[in-house]
Amino acid sequence: MLISKLFRPLLFVSGLLWGTFAVSAPLTSNDVVNVINCLAEIQAIGDEFVDLDDESAPLDSDPSDMFSSLVEQSKSHPAFHKLESIIEDNGFESPEAFGAVADRVMAAAMAIQVRNDPAAQLALNSPRTPGDIDAYLQNLPKDLPQEMRADIEQNLRSMATYMNSVSETVKTVPEEDIQAVYPHLAALYEWMGDDEDGSNSDMSTDW
Repeated sequence: MLISKLFRPLLFVSGLLWGTFAVSAPLTSNDVVNVINCLAEIQAIGDEFVDLDDESAPLDSDPSDMFSSLVEQSKSHPAFHKLESIIEDNGFESPEAFGAVADRVMAAAMAIQVRNDPAAQLALNSPRTPGDIDAYLQNLPKDLPQEMRADIEQNLRSMATYMNSVSETVKTVPEEDIQAVYPHLAALYEWMGDDEDGSNSDMSTDW
């Protein structure tokens, strides 16, 4: 899924993944509010960008700059000027600036969720290994079609890559960013369609 991730409520685990952070200044409360306001307004025009949707994007693709990438991918769209106007009206000097800050806001929110969710902590601290995947595959029914078996293997390896990357990412979110985002979690979860504590998100790796 590409641009529609920016315009529709999304779960943390359906494609939100960020790389390590090398930032010169921590997020401020105003940064977070501006991002939330942008997301709400952008979501309202999401139907205009539905043609950029891509449900085939693999889970283990590297959206370390997901919002920045989505902004970049939307630049050739006829309705991009509306996106640009919303972003600038909410205090960002450019769509690129919005994308960079939004990436950090969502990463901090994910880090908070993990801190507050023992199941998520367990999943991230117990990464699946290639041996785990091989053992699971060996226990599949022997008469399972080869194509289905290959799909399952690909999905499992993608999920393992994703979870391992998330684990590393959570460790790199600056504490200052977390403190800036924390007071605004309710508004973020409302936009994302999650419960107030983010409990609709599922980081389970049960296979």
